[in-house]
Amino acid sequence: MTTRLPGESCHYSEQCIAAEPGSFCQKLRCTCAQGMKFNGNSCTLRDTKCANYSYVWVPEVGQCMQVLSPGTNGCSHSVQCSAAVDGAYCSRHKCMCPGKLISIDGICGEKCQENMTFSAIVGKCISAVKPGRQCQYSSQCQASDAEMICIRGICRCSLGKVFTGDRCAENCLQGHIVGNNGICKQVPVVSACPIGSERCLSGSSCSSGICECPFGTILKSGDCLLERRVPVGFPCNSTQICLGIANCIDGICQCPMGMVIQDGKCRDFMLSGAGGSCANGEFCNGGSICTKSICLCPTGTTSQNGVCVPEQKSKCSNSLQCGENSYCDHRSGLCICRDGHQYWNQSCIPTFSRTLISPIKTCKISADCTAGAKCIANRCHCPAGEIFTEGRCQMVFAEPGESCFNGETCISNYVCINGSCLCPDGEVSKDGNCITEDTEIKKYTSYQ
Repeated sequence: MTTRLPGESCHYSEQCIAAEPGSFCQKLRCTCAQGMKFNGNSCTLRDTKCANYSYVWVPEVGQCMQVLSPGTNGCSHSVQCSAAVDGAYCSRHKCMCPGKLISIDGICGEKCQENMTFSAIVGKCISAVKPGRQCQYSSQCQASDAEMICIRGICRCSLGKVFTGDRCAENCLQGHIVGNNGICKQVPVVSACPIGSERCLSGSSCSSGICECPFGTILKSGDCLLERRVPVGFPCNSTQICLGIANCIDGICQCPMGMVIQDGKCRDFMLSGAGGSCANGEFCNGGSICTKSICLCPTGTTSQNGVCVPEQKSKCSNSLQCGENSYCDHRSGLCICRDGHQYWNQSCIPTFSRTLISPIKTCKISADCTAGAKCIANRCHCPAGEIFTEGRCQMVFAEPGESCFNGETCISNYVCINGSCLCPDGEVSKDGNCITEDTEIKKYTSYQ
């Protein structure tokens, strides 16, 4: 993924946030985070009274309050809304758009004609895309359901859900099964059965109105046959069964969301910050490395609030010798950032995370987290391959030829092959899309 600085062209918000925390892609340009402005070289705080980039000074109450996007609930003063979008205002504790504009995709946009939807990325109405069809932006998919996103160039339900025909849900309706791209399809008549009947053949039994093979077998050529189970992380197809609780998703046996592959099995995703234990298979977080069962920071870094940050070299004898948001640690004789801050570019700034799976806030259950995030080890985390930006978890995109090793989503209809975004067998890359070789040959020969 190519990173972009504020003011530079972009296609996805992830290109912007990688270079400037909190920035996002709007009208094909990287825009500063809410509550910040572009000074020609970098993003600076819109109001120097507030130390955090997502906050704005509210003179009526004499304090900094969070900036909120249009359509977001929880505002008490209009300046919280107008700091995100000019002219936006607070009405009944909800940020509203001015005039005839409507809140969509995190900004104020125009109402589009039928079969079109507004995209904040390009700043105009673009074609809406139906579930299971090719897409480029998630906003194209959300005309069908707000939980639809563009995954690997295809509109699908997020969080492992399926599309029932009119909405995203945990399971298909009775008499339907999951088809390609998570789209529910009706069970063929030959597979249906009245509940309690003996109509099912070849070792199958009637379950919820569908003839199903016993566990550990699969239907092949009309018979329930034993099938070799595919290990987790290995290629699979719709006629194969994955080991354990893994499922065949996008041609790979994958663990359910919130779990990871460890020693060939699906395990709960457990994180441990710098200084914590990793003796029981926990994954070290915050840049730390598991060394002799303890998550330790690499040489040249030190632990602050469970995150590894560059060591500060400023020696001191009292806190007056240290910079803003830091104090003198008498044990080491060095200036240390205060809680909630980290060392960055020779100063202490509010803590943020550049990792793909980033701790957002403390939690007890997933319902405590922002939409799309999961509560893991008492911290809200975005799913693998997503980052926390614009107030929610979003996919990380990769362009053709770029790495998708860490779960990045390939744009258009490219697929992740051996860690890179490439075209499938039988297709070639042309103008940012994968097309069949036959189509390219015909197009070439027609001009001869």
